[in-house]
Amino acid sequence: VNNDNVRGGYLAANEIIKHNYSTVTVITGPRNVSTFADRLEGFFKCLSENSFPIERVKIVECNSFEERDGRMAIERHLRTPGNREVIFCTTDWLAKGVMEALQDRKVSIPSEIGVVGFGGLDFCKMTSPRITTVALNPYLLGRIAVTMLQELMDGNFESKGVVFVEPFLMQGETLRREK
Repeated sequence: VNNDNVRGGYLAANEIIKHNYSTVTVITGPRNVSTFADRLEGFFKCLSENSFPIERVKIVECNSFEERDGRMAIERHLRTPGNREVIFCTTDWLAKGVMEALQDRKVSIPSEIGVVGFGGLDFCKMTSPRITTVALNPYLLGRIAVTMLQELMDGNFESKGVVFVEPFLMQGETLRREK
């Protein structure tokens, strides 16, 4: 039982396209980690299907996926605030660090730059502005896993298999209003 990270990446890109952003910076954890590779796969699949010019996408790969990495990504790679119109972070922790670094620079979110996170962590509802994020469903993930395990323990081997739990978009305030 796992999160459908490919679908989540797709949802993030779709939301960015829907809001008419023309350039994207992706800030991600290590791309050799399947979680991040899957999120990027879905993201680029959606961009491709919608004929979004890939040359307008910049990828910043971090050593990990924590808040400090999001901060450092902005400090090292975003020279001109507003040059990149939206930033997609493959974790909410990265998004939180990005927002803090942008706010330190007095960059207005979302009017100058948009931000999208991934995870749906509780703190996304408490930031100012609230983070728009692809939310996972850990409760459903756990419930399915326990049900499958119980059935396997009861001898029902038809419960073997792979299940992906669908993420959803949690609207926040970090994307500009649609035009």
